[in-house]
Amino acid sequence: MNETSPDKLMLAAVGGVLFGAAVMWFVPMLWQMAGDYDAAPRRQNVKFQLMQRKSNAMHRALDAIVDGRLDDVEAEAADIRQYAIEIKGYLATEVYKKAGEEFYESLDVLEAAAGRNDRQATKQAILRLENSCIDCHYLIKEPEQQEASPN
Repeated sequence: MNETSPDKLMLAAVGGVLFGAAVMWFVPMLWQMAGDYDAAPRRQNVKFQLMQRKSNAMHRALDAIVDGRLDDVEAEAADIRQYAIEIKGYLATEVYKKAGEEFYESLDVLEAAAGRNDRQATKQAILRLENSCIDCHYLIKEPEQQEASPN
């Protein structure tokens, strides 16, 4: 028979206690980290995905205007609005709020013009909407560009 020495038993007991203590400390810490992440997930990727979807819908709306498919413009405008509503929670800045007013007004005009099947008004509305997007992005990116430019 193989007898276990008292030193090995003591080492196993101490190791077991240390392991148990580590588990008791580590599991609640992981639980807390999961709760913190759930309360405020990393939103960077979501923000960029939503912005890309909004941009893609804008391109499809432009293509529909060029092709004279104003009913498709209405559908794309609805998608743009939905993505804008979803992304709003990720971009709660003063710049976005201020520029958002022009964006939503432009979007309202676009939907109305497309709904009336008014090609000229739809063309003007999409250009206004596009300009509001460019203006907002310019305001958001401007400080970064100033920091990066050599003086």
